[in-house]
Amino acid sequence: MRIECPAWARAQIFEPAVCTGCNASFAGHLFRKYRKPLLSATTALLLGGYGGYKVTDTLSEEARYPLRQEYAVVEACLHTSALPLSSAIYARKRDICLCAYEGASREIGLQRMATEPDSFLDAMRKHASRCSQGRPR
Repeated sequence: MRIECPAWARAQIFEPAVCTGCNASFAGHLFRKYRKPLLSATTALLLGGYGGYKVTDTLSEEARYPLRQEYAVVEACLHTSALPLSSAIYARKRDICLCAYEGASREIGLQRMATEPDSFLDAMRKHASRCSQGRPR
C-alpha cells in the first residue's frame, strides 16, 4: 500500500512501521483509504433515483376536471331534491356526493367524459350508491 509519510511528505510503500525514506515512525498516525468515488457514485445514484421518482410522479398525474365543472357536478348532486334538508342530512349528502364524484372522476377520465357524458352520470350513480352504503369508491 502506498501512503504519504507525515514527516517527509512523500509517498512511500508501507511495509515496516517506519518510512523507508527518512526513518520516521508511523506510530500515532491513522491511515485509511478514502472512498470518495464510491461516495460520489452513491450520492449520484440516490439523487438520480429521487429525481426519477419526482418526474414519474409529476408525469403520472391525471388531468383534473376544470374547477367550475367539478363544483357544478357536486352542486347538482347536492340539490337533486327540492325538499329542505337538515344540516346533518345535508352534510351526509355532501359527503356522499363528494365520494361519488371522486370515484367517478377516477373511473372516467377527462377525455372520456367529453366524448361520453352519460358514462360519467352512470359512474356517479354507481359510486353514490356505494358511498351511501359505507363502501367508498
